Amino acid sequence: MRKLVLNMGVTVDGFVAAPDGNQDWLFKVQEEGSNTWILDTIKNAGMHLMGSNVFNDMISYWPFSDEIYAEPMNTIPKAAFTRHKVNMEPNFKKGVEGFKMAGIPKTVKQMKATPGCAENLAIWQNALVIKGDLAHGIEQLKQKPGKYILAHGGSGFAQALTALDLVDEYRLTTYPVALGEGMPLFGVSPKPLELTLMQTHIFSNGVIGRVYVPKRK
Repeated sequence: MRKLVLNMGVTVDGFVAAPDGNQDWLFKVQEEGSNTWILDTIKNAGMHLMGSNVFNDMISYWPFSDEIYAEPMNTIPKAAFTRHKVNMEPNFKKGVEGFKMAGIPKTVKQMKATPGCAENLAIWQNALVIKGDLAHGIEQLKQKPGKYILAHGGSGFAQALTALDLVDEYRLTTYPVALGEGMPLFGVSPKPLELTLMQTHIFSNGVIGRVYVPKRK
């Protein structure tokens, strides 16, 4: 059975985004060591998993990107969970906003001129769409052969996976910034989530990569 790995960037006070969803702090402390650690996590996955909102964010960005993460984000198969439907068309306005946030502004014309974007987009549009019970759907994905499933939040999606005890490994990249308020990685729980620290990687830009596994009886 393959495992589900939750890959998230978080602030030192535990938020994955500002209250309005802004994540510009993710891009202000780029450095080769931390970038390589994140890239290794992404490229060694067998499938990308996300909720419908994050899927639409990503389909509006990655097919038109030439950043270091773009190749494995585009070529590795995807699965999207939804209660309703998944929008398989890129939102170019959202994409322009994403590139601006990343500090590499692009116009819609420039996005559409990205080499290989049509092929990349076709792979995204071929994503597996799963509706219904989240726990059942995840267990079915875990039963299939292959490398680990890499889940991308969304605060809400990450909290849902955690609440159902579906996450087998947490790969958290902690950035040296505090927001004070925002969208938390972990939600309110009736009992503590106990974790075992497996790895720690400290990088020169102040970013810390940690790998945790949940303590299960």
